[in-house]
Amino acid sequence: YLKIHCQNNHTEHLAEENHKLLSTKENDGKPHGLGLENVQQTVDRQSGTMNIQYDSSTFIVTIIIPNYKK
Repeated sequence: YLKIHCQNNHTEHLAEENHKLLSTKENDGKPHGLGLENVQQTVDRQSGTMNIQYDSSTFIVTIIIPNYKK
């Protein structure tokens, strides 16, 4: 398995809608908030898993992708 673990500190309030995180970037006419969805689609295509955890100060994403073909 390939395991990717990313942990980041944050100070923003993380907003969620319909079990999806909303972008904290200001709306400047550019698309925002698609990054995690794109990562999830790629992980799904590889039969992997993506877990997102967060609290008031830490944001954690853990991705596991098998390194074998089913």
